[in-house]
Amino acid sequence: MLRTIAVIGIALLLQSAPTSAEHALLNVQVEKNAPTDLQADELVDDHANEQIVAKGNVAFRYKGYAIAADSLIYDRKLNQLSAIGNLRIKEPDGTFITGDRILLFDEFRDEFIRSIEAKDARFHLKQ
Repeated sequence: MLRTIAVIGIALLLQSAPTSAEHALLNVQVEKNAPTDLQADELVDDHANEQIVAKGNVAFRYKGYAIAADSLIYDRKLNQLSAIGNLRIKEPDGTFITGDRILLFDEFRDEFIRSIEAKDARFHLKQ
C-alpha cells in the first residue's frame, strides 16, 4: 500500500457533515489503475507566493486513494503539497482519515503537478 503520506495535526471529525466533495468520495470506488483525476472549483497560479492552488470542492484521485479538501496547495519553494480544510482521505482499503491539514509527499505531490500540467493551461493567474 502506498504510504507516502505524512499526517500533521490530524483531528478526528466524526460529527461533521460532509461537504459535496467529501460526499462524492463516500460513494465512489477508486480503482488503483484508474487515471489520476483532479477536480476543483478554481485553479490559481500564484506567482508572487510561488504556489499553485486548487480550491473549492477539491477532489484528487490517485492509485486507489481519494482526497477531498477545501484546497490543495503546491508550494514551489518548499516542493511541498498540502491539503487543507475539511480533509477526508479514502484509502484503497476503504479506511478514512479525516482532519484539517496534511502534507502529501513523493508520488502524490508529483502526480498533482502532472495533473495540473495535463489540464487546460488557461487557469486563473493571481496577480
